[in-house]
Amino acid sequence: MYVWARMARMMATARSRGPYLVGGESRLVFRCLPTDIDFNNHLNNARYM
Repeated sequence: MYVWARMARMMATARSRGPYLVGGESRLVFRCLPTDIDFNNHLNNARYM
């Protein structure tokens, strides 16, 4: 997912998640597709042209 779309989603769902506590735990769910695997068989967030 693109960075701007991810940020828009986070802002849209911020109220339903509630406030974060300092030192508290937060969880985010991300999906990884087979097209996100680089030529070394690593999953990372780099963008290739």
